[in-house]
Amino acid sequence: DVVRVWIAKSDHLPMALSVNSVILDRLIALAALVVIVLAMLPMLAELFGFNFWLLYVLVAVAFVVAVWLLRNIERLFKPYEHIKLVHFGLYFIGCLRQMVRSSGMGFNALVFAVVAHLFSCASTYIIAQGMGVPLAFQHSLMFVPLVMLATTLPISIGGWGVREMTMVWFLSLVGISNADAVA
Repeated sequence: DVVRVWIAKSDHLPMALSVNSVILDRLIALAALVVIVLAMLPMLAELFGFNFWLLYVLVAVAFVVAVWLLRNIERLFKPYEHIKLVHFGLYFIGCLRQMVRSSGMGFNALVFAVVAHLFSCASTYIIAQGMGVPLAFQHSLMFVPLVMLATTLPISIGGWGVREMTMVWFLSLVGISNADAVA
């Protein structure tokens, strides 16, 4: 990410725009993971024994709140625009709004991010099959996005350890040994 900002800055893009582009890229990747997890919720609910409809309602409420914030945040924070962090946040919201409104670019980026994450699920499945690990494709679709989400938590460097621990835990739920899950 730092290199991407540096390259964009060396191409004479403003620093704030360079940083915002990286942050937007990360947010789109996270949104794509959420989309996949939401699609897999019925299967996850069956495995874990919870009511997935309640989660769908919570996500819908969170989406409505996010849209409301996106529409109203400038009005709410305009009096505090002189504060540097608030000014940068409002600039970021403007960039986010521009991406969402610009002829489907936000949607296209989300679709490409979902496809990229699905390729990660498929590659995990193919590698497992090549190693003789009995991982079903549906389990790869359910668990790999959750593992990717867990690695975004700021509790390790680059998700190291978190990725392995969560993969071992999830795959143990479907009878795959710890050694095979780590591999």
